[in-house]
Amino acid sequence: MRSSRRRPARALTGLSIAVAAGLGLSACGTSTIKTDQVESTIVKQFAAQGVKLTDVDCEDGVKAEVDARINCTALNPTETKLVLEGKVTKIDGDKGSFQVKAVRGIAKGTVVAEQAKMIYDAQVGETARAFTCPAEVPLPTTPSVTCKLTAEDGKTSDAKVTVDAQNQLRVEVADASK
Repeated sequence: MRSSRRRPARALTGLSIAVAAGLGLSACGTSTIKTDQVESTIVKQFAAQGVKLTDVDCEDGVKAEVDARINCTALNPTETKLVLEGKVTKIDGDKGSFQVKAVRGIAKGTVVAEQAKMIYDAQVGETARAFTCPAEVPLPTTPSVTCKLTAEDGKTSDAKVTVDAQNQLRVEVADASK
């Protein structure tokens, strides 16, 4: 069995990135956090850490109190859907801070296959003709997903692809079967 590992492009998952920033509060009875400010802050802070997000959508009605939960979804340029979770960490008058991180996601199988092929080609020193994975791949993968590798000579093999919570992609390929 051949094995290779590499950290894929951060745009694949963007997991384990925290955001801490100021946010505006609105006062209508019970104070709540201004969702649009949270969303724009998340986009800016992830970009500052090298992860571009094309769309962020957070739940409305988050209470302006320490430890209030913040739940969002986001897309990156490869259309990987990320689930962001966090909480309000500080409230000071009409300003506050929060922290979120990407805890899981769903990537397009074509994106994972492309990353796995690059890793295979670089680590094994051979060029794969094709690499195909299921249409959607949960991130992190638990424990792995089975993709299909077609070698340059046309032989096919199963490839176990794993992406862990630290964004580490690993490819293990069994010997060619056909």
